[in-house]
Amino acid sequence: MGSKTTQQLKHGLKSGGRFCLYSLARLLRSLPFSSEVLGPPKGYWPSVAAAVQASSSETATSYEEIHPPEQVQLTEPIAVQPCPQAQLSARRSFMPDCKAAFVAVLPQGRVWSHNGYVISADDRLVTEVSRDFAYRWTPWVPEPEKNSIFRQLYLGDVVELPQTLAVLAVAAQSVYYHWMFDLLPRIELIRRSQVGMGSIDRFVLGKLTQKFQTETLNILGISQEKILEIPSDRPVQVKANQLVVPSVWSHEGCIPLWICNFLRQTFIPQPGQSTQRRLIYISRARATHRRVLNEAELLQFLEGFGFEPVVLEQLSVVEQAQLFSAADIIVAPHGAGLTNLVFCQPGTKVIEFFVPSYVNLGYWSLSSQLQLQHYYFFAQEVSAPDQRTPHLTDIFVNLRDLDQALTLADVAPSTQRQACLEV
Repeated sequence: MGSKTTQQLKHGLKSGGRFCLYSLARLLRSLPFSSEVLGPPKGYWPSVAAAVQASSSETATSYEEIHPPEQVQLTEPIAVQPCPQAQLSARRSFMPDCKAAFVAVLPQGRVWSHNGYVISADDRLVTEVSRDFAYRWTPWVPEPEKNSIFRQLYLGDVVELPQTLAVLAVAAQSVYYHWMFDLLPRIELIRRSQVGMGSIDRFVLGKLTQKFQTETLNILGISQEKILEIPSDRPVQVKANQLVVPSVWSHEGCIPLWICNFLRQTFIPQPGQSTQRRLIYISRARATHRRVLNEAELLQFLEGFGFEPVVLEQLSVVEQAQLFSAADIIVAPHGAGLTNLVFCQPGTKVIEFFVPSYVNLGYWSLSSQLQLQHYYFFAQEVSAPDQRTPHLTDIFVNLRDLDQALTLADVAPSTQRQACLEV
């Protein structure tokens, strides 16, 4: 049996298993007891506002809008090669709208999983603030019920705390991009709300595993003793007397300007005034996936323009912010390191490269929001025999494509550049 057939068989078996779990869990939802005892939540609320309006609790609920909706004026990126039609369609349909940001209070609310899924007192998942990346695994499930919580037969023991807890946890919080754009802004929303930071007894997060997590929490004044970590290796649900639920951006349209301003003011409160602008290349040499296989040749080529390679894992968040704030041109493969574009000055040039099977539009929209000049081109993907996930494939960069991107960005030619191209 070939490797491709084996992978397809494994995928089919996993999909069938998920369907069986979903079907059994759906039966449990019809039984006359809460998901605190067995099974998943009884249903869902599409928004926090709907959950607040429907609440019959004697304890007051609240919903406070902190930032109104906004629109981003999206500028066209500059492409070296034509964009694949599917990606072009996705780009044209990319929503320039940013939803309103809010803080709500749900009495007797629960948090399940290290991803911070919120369950209201009437036993419904609040989908608006319960982002789940497992949705693509269940194409046969109605959209609101793709969340993995609806495939759970038991949500774990209930830890009931007579306290006011704030939900900060988000899906993929160990990824720099999601930590910076999804999680940290929730702290700022609470700070600006009538609830206020002082009324919070503890902040609910997933397990803290990265240095950038503790660094940024310290900067924002959240001490370790006020953090309640939910483990990822066993099911548990935390029930609060008052559950404070700030909105989460979670890829709903473009990144709002208020999030960008919050991050900039927090980590580069006084941008450097140096007139010497830096040309940087972001290396993924330490990454486990999406590595540039011919990076040695690429670095030799870029040195002729004055680019310096940077391994961001070696820098603190503040150091990364200062680096990007001083950058004139940035060349990088698509990856979480480009989160730091939020710290760039207007007019900074960004050259991002993708593989054709995985084009993520997030940094283009961020560049539009911050008035950066965004260029892109496609590299060649080099897949392992058992690799099914396009965004994990390693890549090979054609130096002529990179050269063309630099030309479009008006980067001065050099003798070394021509020598590299002729090899």
